[in-house]
Amino acid sequence: MVGQQGFDASPYFNKNVVNLDSAYVENDFSSKVKNKANFVKPVGSMINFGFQGYGLYKSIILGGELNVGVGNASSGKQFVRSAKGDSTYGTTSTQSFGGNLMFNVGMVALRKKGLIVYPLIGIGFGSSGIRMKASAKDRFYPFITSVVPDANQQNMLVWTSNAVFDIGLGAQYIFGKSSEDNAKGFSLGFRVGFNTQFATDNIKVNEKNAIDNPVWVDIKPTLPKIGASGLYAKLLIGFGRIGENR
Repeated sequence: MVGQQGFDASPYFNKNVVNLDSAYVENDFSSKVKNKANFVKPVGSMINFGFQGYGLYKSIILGGELNVGVGNASSGKQFVRSAKGDSTYGTTSTQSFGGNLMFNVGMVALRKKGLIVYPLIGIGFGSSGIRMKASAKDRFYPFITSVVPDANQQNMLVWTSNAVFDIGLGAQYIFGKSSEDNAKGFSLGFRVGFNTQFATDNIKVNEKNAIDNPVWVDIKPTLPKIGASGLYAKLLIGFGRIGENR
């Protein structure tokens, strides 16, 4: 299956920074090195790919699915000027990502030969976040200081994991020979719904917890709660079979 999943990256960025283009950060007071890194918020959705499998018992649908999503990369620029007067330039990029594994339960609302229309709810576990990258040798990430203040890394994943809830409405049609009781063959379907990974402040930067950052030895910050949530639309392609209607 393939689809589009909503994603809001706003909580990852420092809300105090209004104009990213004018945000200079002095991160080395001895040499007065100034960095300007423009990290653009990723687009508000991800393309999802995945697999699903379901069984039908009377009018009850039971099954599960695996989803992996990635958004389009958004590009920015970075400028680094040292006390010696030399300057270097580079590019930045931000990209959303996510994935989840869910168990779903549904009910057949309408069945006519090879057509099934069904509501569906699911629970599971997932992870989501953003990937941030700067190409310049000297780099600084000033716009996520509310998440991690010491982010002098070239590649960085800022992400969370938590329980996932899903609710949707789908329709599936099985092509080929069919009757009121049986259908078998190529299957094409469509599903719309809402998926949410519950927000949490247990944020990780790469493989480490953000709260464990050594900068925060004496200060325990209040981290934002982050989790991917949004509407989705999925195209379902595969093989299906419906047995005798009971």
